[in-house]
Order: sequence, then structure tokens, then C-alpha cells
Amino acid sequence: MGFSIGALSGLLAGAALGLLPVVRSFVWPVFTAVAQVNMLAWLPLLVLFVGIDEELKYVCIAWSTAIPVILATKRSIAGVSPNLVELGRVFDFTPMQRYQQLSCRPHCRLCSPAFAKDWPTRGRAW
Repeated sequence: MGFSIGALSGLLAGAALGLLPVVRSFVWPVFTAVAQVNMLAWLPLLVLFVGIDEELKYVCIAWSTAIPVILATKRSIAGVSPNLVELGRVFDFTPMQRYQQLSCRPHCRLCSPAFAKDWPTRGRAW
């Protein structure tokens, strides 16, 4: 449960950090400062706020999962070549199509090569 919560929240936060410059300018400095602190250092505060029950395990696993997912998603989305973004504008992609075709494609290729191999046959083939 903690892993799925951390992975999903990491994907959403990483996508927001990679796609939206306003979010990146406000949230990224705070996130990098918080992410530098070891999970064991946050443990006393988490015990104080969450308690020492089952929820503490979920929060610790979710936080430990979310940080690398946020970093990888933000880097893969922000690292899309400006030439590809211009190509998406030329093809008159909607923002969702731009995200799916330009940003999500390299990320899915890292996660599942079998899925990425079959990707060009879906929708618009390049």
C-alpha cells in the first residue's frame, strides 16, 4: 500500500515539476532541501505526527518510494529535446498528446521495453 501510494504520488508530483515551470520554481528548492535529509532523521517527527502504528510504515515506504520516482519523472519530462517540442507544435498536438508522445514515451521505455517497442503502432506513427 505504501509503495503504490508513493509511486503514484511521485509520478504526479514529478510530472507537475517537469511540465509546469511555475510549480518547478516554487516547489523544486523546497523539495531538494527536504529530499537531502535521510528518512531516519524524519522518523521522530513522523512518530509524533502519525504515531507508531501501521500508518508509520506506510508513510515511510511511501516517502522512500516517492523521492526517486519524482526525480526520475522530473528529469525525463524536463529532458525532452526542444526540437521534439517544436515538432509537437508543428503537428498541432494537444497538451495531452504532447505529454503522451514526447514526455511519457522515454519514461515508458525505461520502465517497460516491451511496452515501448509496441508504442509507435498506436496512434500517430513517426
